[in-house]
Amino acid sequence: MIIIEGPDAAGKTTFVKWLRENMEVGVQKSYYPKVNQLSYYLHSSTIYGGFFQERYYLSEIVYPRFKKNREAMEDWKQFLIEASLMQNGPVIIYLRPEKETILENLRIRGDDYISEEEVDDMLHWYDWAIERSHVPHFNYDYKKDDVEAVVEKATDQHIMDFDEYDPFRYFLSSGSAKPGGIMFIGEDPSDKSVGEGFIRAFISDKGSSAFLHESIAKAGIYDKEMPYFTNFGKGFDNDNDKLEVLNNEIDYLKPRKIICLDKIMHQKIGQGEYLEHPAYVKRFHSKDHDWWIEKLKDLI
Repeated sequence: MIIIEGPDAAGKTTFVKWLRENMEVGVQKSYYPKVNQLSYYLHSSTIYGGFFQERYYLSEIVYPRFKKNREAMEDWKQFLIEASLMQNGPVIIYLRPEKETILENLRIRGDDYISEEEVDDMLHWYDWAIERSHVPHFNYDYKKDDVEAVVEKATDQHIMDFDEYDPFRYFLSSGSAKPGGIMFIGEDPSDKSVGEGFIRAFISDKGSSAFLHESIAKAGIYDKEMPYFTNFGKGFDNDNDKLEVLNNEIDYLKPRKIICLDKIMHQKIGQGEYLEHPAYVKRFHSKDHDWWIEKLKDLI
């Protein structure tokens, strides 16, 4: 998945036209839902994975932050969406000309959606979302940069990341599969982690999955890295088979930190450290999560 993103009047129409005329891979424009946006972005990546994607989740994060009639998604939801995308080797081509170019283009086309007074905020929030993103990105200013070179770099990055993730699709995992990171292990995927015909560990807009990602953000982990998420249960009938497959997964990744979500899970796996399961925290400590977030910070 190669995502084309950028503010209004950044040259996106011309860029997309070039892609359609010069690339064999098609350009797809996603549907923008009015409700359940988070659920849609978590489970639609299989639809768009084989295309250049004209705008996607970042637009939904950015525009409501300066368009006051739209409700903005909470900050941490960007990271949950990105965790769900990693299996597709996502790359962003960020169309980012200078402010003066944006203003010039707005005046030429007589835009009535973005006013000149909103341009500073629009650029600020786009830069903010890109800088904090865990998806690789390549900036493109059509007045300065060579379009072929930028597309080639983005395509090469996508192919490399997609291929590197390939062994981990078998494990129903999510998040970053780069070696040496943090691995979170739960017991089984919940029924809420199923969407559009696939299952991924801790990918849901509800329940313990959403709470886990929100807590990871509050603990400051997402400011530094994207963890890897997986499950002990992967469809096998007995714990020995489950453990053998999980150990293969650990051997692939060689994580520097393994966090088992539940004491019993920690005992089954026999390595790493354990943290109370987010479902337990939500159920029995519904009004006080700070202690759990502090414990998460200490473990990392």
